[in-house]
Amino acid sequence: MIAPNYTKVEDWGGRPLPGEWLVTYKVNGIRALSDGKHVVARSGKSLYGLDNVAKLFQDAEIYCGSFANTQSVLRTRDGRQVRPSEVFGLRPLDWRLVLGTITNATPNAVRAIMHAAVAKGYEGIVLRKGDLWWREKELQTYDVVVRGITIGKGKRAGKVGAFITDMGKVGGGFSDVEGERLNNPLMIGKTIEVACQHLTPAGKFRHARLIQVRWDK
Repeated sequence: MIAPNYTKVEDWGGRPLPGEWLVTYKVNGIRALSDGKHVVARSGKSLYGLDNVAKLFQDAEIYCGSFANTQSVLRTRDGRQVRPSEVFGLRPLDWRLVLGTITNATPNAVRAIMHAAVAKGYEGIVLRKGDLWWREKELQTYDVVVRGITIGKGKRAGKVGAFITDMGKVGGGFSDVEGERLNNPLMIGKTIEVACQHLTPAGKFRHARLIQVRWDK
């Protein structure tokens, strides 16, 4: 089961996206892939509570009122079943997600639409043209102190795998070169600026990435 990847708007380099794009809302759920019988996450891990809705979609976001509740439902064996109203199809596309179209979208125009969507309670928006999907979400930033460092494996051996902070691990946002440079015991106690999608109910980062080391702090 192959699904199109989201590409972040900040990766497009600030240029307008030529042509007409379908704009859809993005709910703050968990993405699920179905072959009609079995449902898994994009990582291939099993998801639960979807037996009654597996035939309704190929690719969908499951949203059960909040991300935390969705995670609890889909990760719990023998828990409650997901309702059809909690399935937001990406393929086929659920009409509830359709916002409209935009032509020759500029970054500023996309961000304005995204902020309006977030104000309505959505996670963000997605611009779609076939299997090319551009995603824009609101990020939050925090300054946190590095409490420890984990070392990467494989191609990241000898480099920073993640920084450990009081708000969770930060394992993205730096290149291999930066990861090697920042693999230094002197980083412990330093302040870093971190962007994340939002915080979990426990106050931990969700999808955290390094913005910069705050050498001034």
